[in-house]
Amino acid sequence: MDSLDLVALRQLDEREGESARQLVQPLLDDGDPRAVDALGELKTKMAWQDIERVFHTGWGSAQVHAAMWLWLEQQDPRSVPKLRSMLAANLEAPTFLLEIVGTVARIGGAETDEALIDAMASKHLRVVGAAATALFARYGWDAYEHEGAPILTLRCGLTSDFPSVRSTAIDELRALLVRRRAGQGDAQLGVVGAPLVARSAALGEIVQLAFRGAAAAMPTKATLDELQGGECDWAIDLLLGRLEQNDMRVIPLLQHLGGDRNCRINAALGDHAAGRRVG
Repeated sequence: MDSLDLVALRQLDEREGESARQLVQPLLDDGDPRAVDALGELKTKMAWQDIERVFHTGWGSAQVHAAMWLWLEQQDPRSVPKLRSMLAANLEAPTFLLEIVGTVARIGGAETDEALIDAMASKHLRVVGAAATALFARYGWDAYEHEGAPILTLRCGLTSDFPSVRSTAIDELRALLVRRRAGQGDAQLGVVGAPLVARSAALGEIVQLAFRGAAAAMPTKATLDELQGGECDWAIDLLLGRLEQNDMRVIPLLQHLGGDRNCRINAALGDHAAGRRVG
């Protein structure tokens, strides 16, 4: 069966619905999530019993869809804990994690915020990035995700390959969420950011280094001193990205930009020196 007409299923009467339920049973037994979606559209007593069964004893995508339907139709409090347990058990399966993250993103509330943060323990950057994107969009912070702005720096921390940097960023994110739920606005949170009006020549050299690597000339410390405003924050983000790629040349540059004062730089240099990486 290539597809199921979910719209047509909504139009069936009780007798027709039961016939349709029986027809999708082989798909359900095979763990096909389309069968769960069909049952969710039927909304009969027996269909919900089938969804309950998949929720408890199913696997993979079918179980994710069962949790989703139980939440969407019944706001079942068991759904989010189930999805969180599935996240924790599948940190090495990025495609499946992305599906869970997408499902969690459809459900609101503090517990799903934590579920998305759970996903950030993954070593797969696609998963971490998707979880961050879902959270930022949920609170409207994606509107401030510009070069040199606090939200982009937070994303860089959340997706860092250095465990101390990522852990610090996750703590920062949790603190922001607590304050947001307490009623603070974006300006109070310090997340508001605007695009850089223009890039200085100094920032241009850092960008060249970040994206061309060994083919780019090394900026001097005097060049770093010319960075203005948010340029310095973005330069740090870019140089830390080079350090994640084991470019030892950027260490003096990071130290010059505030290694003795910037906890993010200190954490990255410490992890790099000790050979610590996420995963």
